[in-house]
Amino acid sequence: MKFTFRAAPNYRQPRSTKQIMKELTLALLVVCLFAVAFNFMYYGSAYAVKAALMLVVSCAVAAVVEVIWAKICKKDIKEHIAGSFPFVTALIFALTCPIGTPLYAVGVGSFFAIFFGKLIFGGFGHNIFNPAGIGRAVLFSAFSSQTVGYLAGATATNPVVADAVSTVTPTTYMAGTLGWVVESGEVMTTFLEQYGGLSNLLFGFYQGALGETSAILLIVIGVVLAIRKVIDWRVPTIYVGTVFVLASIISAMHGFDIRYPLFHVLTGGLLFGAVFMATDPVTNPINPAGRVVYALGLGILTVLIRVKANLPEGVLYSILLMNMLSPLIDSAMDGNQIKNLKRNITISGVVAAVGVATVAGVAGGLEAKEPVTAITGGATLTVEDATSSFPATGIETNGNTHVVTVKGFAGQNVVTVETDGTKVTKVSMTEIGDTPGIGDLVDDPVFLGQFVGVDASADFTVDAVTTATNTSKSVMSAVYAALHPETVGAASKTPASDYFPATIDSVDGNVYTVSVQSFMGTNVLKITLDGSKITYVEFVEMGDTPGFVDNCNTNDFLGQFEGQDVSAVEVDTVSGATKSSESVLAAVYAVAQQAGASGTPASDYFPATVDSVDGNVYTVSVQSFMGTNVVKVTLDGTTISSVEFVSKGDTPSFVDNCDTADFLGQFAGQDVKSVAVDTVSGATKSSESVLSAVYAVSQQN
Repeated sequence: MKFTFRAAPNYRQPRSTKQIMKELTLALLVVCLFAVAFNFMYYGSAYAVKAALMLVVSCAVAAVVEVIWAKICKKDIKEHIAGSFPFVTALIFALTCPIGTPLYAVGVGSFFAIFFGKLIFGGFGHNIFNPAGIGRAVLFSAFSSQTVGYLAGATATNPVVADAVSTVTPTTYMAGTLGWVVESGEVMTTFLEQYGGLSNLLFGFYQGALGETSAILLIVIGVVLAIRKVIDWRVPTIYVGTVFVLASIISAMHGFDIRYPLFHVLTGGLLFGAVFMATDPVTNPINPAGRVVYALGLGILTVLIRVKANLPEGVLYSILLMNMLSPLIDSAMDGNQIKNLKRNITISGVVAAVGVATVAGVAGGLEAKEPVTAITGGATLTVEDATSSFPATGIETNGNTHVVTVKGFAGQNVVTVETDGTKVTKVSMTEIGDTPGIGDLVDDPVFLGQFVGVDASADFTVDAVTTATNTSKSVMSAVYAALHPETVGAASKTPASDYFPATIDSVDGNVYTVSVQSFMGTNVLKITLDGSKITYVEFVEMGDTPGFVDNCNTNDFLGQFEGQDVSAVEVDTVSGATKSSESVLAAVYAVAQQAGASGTPASDYFPATVDSVDGNVYTVSVQSFMGTNVVKVTLDGTTISSVEFVSKGDTPSFVDNCDTADFLGQFAGQDVKSVAVDTVSGATKSSESVLSAVYAVSQQN
């Protein structure tokens, strides 16, 4: 009888699976903390909250699915959860999603990751695919158009987005714009500058999937986990090293520099996938030699997918494909590892050689696309949009050199514009106060060069820097101000109250407390009158951006209001805090309306047209704050019998407050040529549009 003996796995790890998974969870939480902190620091609280909610939703869905599964399988819920580690999968999955991913899509992906990626195979330890990878693949396939790197709904007065975050990741841009071929060092420099350079890619200060951006953090975590023997160091090291070597071969064949392979390593989720997904002990080969071949395969597939397939990043599908090959690799590399060392080295060498030959063959067919510049794909800007959004606040002129101070998205920019008297000859950035790493992208010769030759006598357009649209507008506004210095500090064509709506909260005698929506929050002011004269203006609460609104809370600014008629206020806004200044003006305007002291007829800014006259019934269309209202006015001679709405195009929550007997009933019995009514608090503009309609009827009689 023949007996076959195999060495028993006598080696025992000093820590249990639970201890290993606990350390892995802590590592993931560090990445989560970075993701939330980065989004808060660079893009604001809305981004930080969204990042946190994505993590919470993913974990919550995973927990619910696991609990239901335990119930169905009649298992103890606590023991099942403790041994299934759903939160590890949930966190990994959520960290592979961009910030713009809808929460319901995160929930769907988490469900697929847990149920179809793990439980359906028998639970933890039995799955053949990386569960988080399954969830991300479903998300990529079903919700690809919604997995973006920015939040929807950004406007100038509701800045959900910090300076127009790019809609594409660096690898997507490299694949789609350059075709993975960089013709020169200048092109590479220009391309990398759009994302803040290699250093920005290293530290992760750009938008991508939540957990993939900070290369330096992932490297440190990977080293710690490898030292702690939480992961096998061979897989991430050989995986990343293979990508670097193969990318270097492409670089050498086309004459690129070292930044090309470094770009491959630092972007596209490679490091995150290498540390947290490729090292999953359940889905990769059992023996060390098999893991070497597995990691080589990952690197080869990643590079091939990136440069030749329609999937620019490659990490996800290379992991899923190699998961399928893990049993085959184990079978091929089975046996005594010491006795079969030569065989294992030969197999690894063959795999590496095939990979090198394949990538080299593919690299020869890569063709360059049109070079990318800072303005490639940027929005076309107009003077009207730029100057209304970011007005110039100051200008110093010395001959033909103009130094313009202009409002930016997150700070104050200073632009130097040189002219020959009528045309721009040079534009340079003197000071950039906008978002670091994004706003400073406008200091680009291609972008600034567009202004050279612009004539003061003609309107002009320019293309914005792709990832810095708002700062581009700020620069354009500065150039216009240099050509038209008389516009600097001029009153806005649009009343502050139009874009900073104010509501009177209370009136105590001659003291008005007003809440006004400003640029980044709600300010509350107290305004005191003596008749129609302003005696005092003060802040009760400042909800606008600290550092800006604080500059308005001074005697120099607020003291300007004292002694002025509330219906005709003129003040100088605070340089660098224009929006906060205008919110105070909007509050004063609201008090003027409440006090019945409007100095401007409603018909001046809400033009009305009489559409039809049927006897003594007039149908009037009037432009209001957010749309067109249609009003029917009925007369008895010159006396108003009734006023009613035919249709309402203004903001529903405001105009509806005017469609009441209390407001419209005020018109009945008044002479159409001398109407006086109280406007509806909180719906001043809609009220004034009705007044304008009545005024239009009076002109017909």
